[in-house]
Amino acid sequence: MSLMCKALEVSRSGYYAWLKRTESERTYADAELTLIIEKIHDDHQGRLGIGRLVVELAKLGRRHSHKGMRRLVHAAGLACVHPRPYKATTAQDAANTATAWSTSSSATSCPTLRTGSGSPI
Repeated sequence: MSLMCKALEVSRSGYYAWLKRTESERTYADAELTLIIEKIHDDHQGRLGIGRLVVELAKLGRRHSHKGMRRLVHAAGLACVHPRPYKATTAQDAANTATAWSTSSSATSCPTLRTGSGSPI
């Protein structure tokens, strides 16, 4: 033990005092807040970012900074899942189908531009 304390440059009495020390109040508060964050995360299917998470906590009467939330969310291993935005697609009608274009031979060939003399350019 004394070799380890010497390598880490701490006293043996300081090491044993550290072993007997209880958890800090911040650690207990962070653990409680992490449970609340995980519940909110699950309730919203993981779609809340840090800013909206701070707003949800404020609705519960708990005001915290976004930096503190980012630290706790990262420590809990949570990540925000951004759903893909809705993309409207048009419905195909009979005039726009591929078979209507392929039956016409003039639609597949390129038109030739002619000059006034009748010869192609």
